[in-house]
Amino acid sequence: MMRNLTVSLKKVEQDLAYFVSPNNKDGFIKEFASWVYSEWSKNDFYETDIIDLGYDCSSHPEKTNQSLSDKCPTYAEFINANTGFSECTHVSGQGMRCQVYEEKLLEVFGEATAKKIDELVELYKLEVPEKYKKDAESISELIFLELVDHSIDSELYEVCEDILFKYNQLGVASFPYTCPIDGWDNDKALYCDESIFKDYTLEDFKKLAEID
Repeated sequence: MMRNLTVSLKKVEQDLAYFVSPNNKDGFIKEFASWVYSEWSKNDFYETDIIDLGYDCSSHPEKTNQSLSDKCPTYAEFINANTGFSECTHVSGQGMRCQVYEEKLLEVFGEATAKKIDELVELYKLEVPEKYKKDAESISELIFLELVDHSIDSELYEVCEDILFKYNQLGVASFPYTCPIDGWDNDKALYCDESIFKDYTLEDFKKLAEID
């Protein structure tokens, strides 16, 4: 039972890798492109107002009368722009911070991969092993709640950890879709050279999403 589940979850992992690959035109990239185009084309641009009181440094969104598409000509600028929402950091000395679009993207990524996992579990007719049923109602819970006992089921544990590491909301498989800031040159952001979509324009995403 454990061996069969382990082998099947390795297939799930392979299918997830194909699903999130930017080269798979029928995978996550379609939802990604549609989401980017919708957010980028319709939303307003917010400045980031930084308030440093010495004992506390916070950032707050400041509304402008400009559109996001006018102020952010490239994907790199869009995905790092603030959304107009602020949240508490729960970090000493850093009160509030602005949410950026990358955080919303990671939510979209996490929801898409979670849905895909459920589809693959149903496709392969996978069930939670009897000994884990008291803690996990589904294979997703078995994976994301890290319920597999490493000391007893090491191979199953490892494949579950691989899926968790790559395909949760903050999973490393999301990296091709992000565009982190690597540093600053005076007030100009320097973006990661490895970002696939860094220089894409809104029009590029319209084509990618196949929007007429």
